[in-house]
Amino acid sequence: MMISPGYPPRFSMSAVFVDGGYIDKLVTKRFPGKQLAVRPFLGQLLDILNSGRAPDFLKAVRTYWYDAVPEDTEGFPDHLKEAVKKNVRFLDYIDEHCNNVDVKRGLVKYSIKEGLRQKGVDVFMGADIALTAWTGRVSDIVLVAQDGDFVPSVTVAKSAMVQVHLITDSEGLSLDLKKACDTFYLKLGDWLQQSKLIHDPSEITDGGGVPSSLSSLPQRTSTS
Repeated sequence: MMISPGYPPRFSMSAVFVDGGYIDKLVTKRFPGKQLAVRPFLGQLLDILNSGRAPDFLKAVRTYWYDAVPEDTEGFPDHLKEAVKKNVRFLDYIDEHCNNVDVKRGLVKYSIKEGLRQKGVDVFMGADIALTAWTGRVSDIVLVAQDGDFVPSVTVAKSAMVQVHLITDSEGLSLDLKKACDTFYLKLGDWLQQSKLIHDPSEITDGGGVPSSLSSLPQRTSTS
């Protein structure tokens, strides 16, 4: 990990932006047939950046998870219909069980020629990054992604004097995105494995996020 020099942040608060499509591709490619334990993943993510620093150097005020689902699956092959259902259940799980996490859903379209393609999710996420930075309520933004499309939003965030930290994997990473961010961690896949966050689906017992060995983790709390 490369840490750039700088002064202490105005606040120790950060907003986390996760490209869910990227996470799905990473897990599918690196760990075929396995599943991410998403609740402990989100709970431990900032440990990557806080390692070796003062406790709670960065503390997430809110995490945003971006992904895409179709309006309907008419005309989809059966295997894609099942994949869509699985992803919808996964996103619903995050909504229902993960504290301080908002799921932002874009659209995905299907064609025989192109298969599944997300529509506008990166633009949606990039706009939110820029807007969040300019609220002045966070000192840091943590980005979990690898696409160069996020470079403009990172640049806008930095112009608001917000530090941007990239958590990703080196394979397939946009070098422009790496260069644009203030700090970067490039071994996300290795960290997932070392942190025991990848499991057989049969071990995920609570509907989508936590293996039985971690079932004591706190659920989403209600303020009502």
